[in-house]
Amino acid sequence: MTFGEPRFLRFQVVFWLVAGIALLFSGLSQMQPDAALVRNIYLTIAGFLSTFFLAFIYERLFIGRFRAMLLPAIVVSVITGFLCTLSVNPITFLQLGDDRQSLTVAYIFSGAFNFSLLMLVWSLIYLLRIDAPLFGAPEKETFVTTLAVDDQRGRRILDVSGIVCIKAAGDYVEILHAGSRHMRRGYISDLEKQLDPSLFLRIHRSVMINRSFVRNIVRRPKAEFEIDLGDDVTVSSGRSYEKAITGAFSLDQGA
Repeated sequence: MTFGEPRFLRFQVVFWLVAGIALLFSGLSQMQPDAALVRNIYLTIAGFLSTFFLAFIYERLFIGRFRAMLLPAIVVSVITGFLCTLSVNPITFLQLGDDRQSLTVAYIFSGAFNFSLLMLVWSLIYLLRIDAPLFGAPEKETFVTTLAVDDQRGRRILDVSGIVCIKAAGDYVEILHAGSRHMRRGYISDLEKQLDPSLFLRIHRSVMINRSFVRNIVRRPKAEFEIDLGDDVTVSSGRSYEKAITGAFSLDQGA
C-alpha cells in the first residue's frame, strides 16, 4: 500500500470514519451536542486531509533516510495533531456564536494531545502497512568472500567459493582449495563465524565443508555420515552434528 493507491484511499476512509465516530462520542461526554458535532466533524476532516500530506512526507522524505521511523513518526504526529486542533478550535468556537475575546488559551489547545495520539496511531498503522522499519532495520550480516594464506611463494588470496573443506590442525587450519592444500593460522570456530552458513557447514568439531562440493552422503552407524566431496576427498562427520547435516541436506534423521 503506497500513497495514492486505491488501498490507501480505502484505508483513509475506514480509519477516519471510525476515528470520527470515536471523536464524536468522546466530545459528547465533554461538551454540548452542537459544539461536539461541529468541532469533531472539522477535526475529522482536518485529520483526513493532513494524513494525505503525512503519507507523502513519510514515503518521499523520511523512509530511506531514517533507519528507525518511530521517533520521526512521534514528532510529526504531535506537530500535526497540535496544528490541526489549533486551526479547528478557534473556528468552531466562533461558529458556535461565542465572542472572540472570550476564547481562552485552554480552549485553543483543548484536545490537542489526544488528537496527536490519534495521529500517531494513524502513522504507526500506515508505516506498518507499508513495511517501514519502526525500530530500525536489522543490520545485514556480511561474510568474508576471500581468505589470505601464506606459502613459500608469499601471500595468496583464496576465493572462499572454491574452498572444498577446512580442517582444524592445532593453532592452524588446513584449507583444501582447488586441489591445493594451504595452512592458515587460526581456529576453525573463528572461520565458522566469518563464512556464510548457507555455503559452509560444520560437520565435525574439526571439519567444515562447502555444501556445493558435496557429491554423495552415506549414513554410517552411530549417527555418523561419510561425505564425498569429489576428487577423492571424503570426510566423516561427528555424532553431535547429525541434526545439522540432515537439516542441511533434507535427509531423514536416523534412529
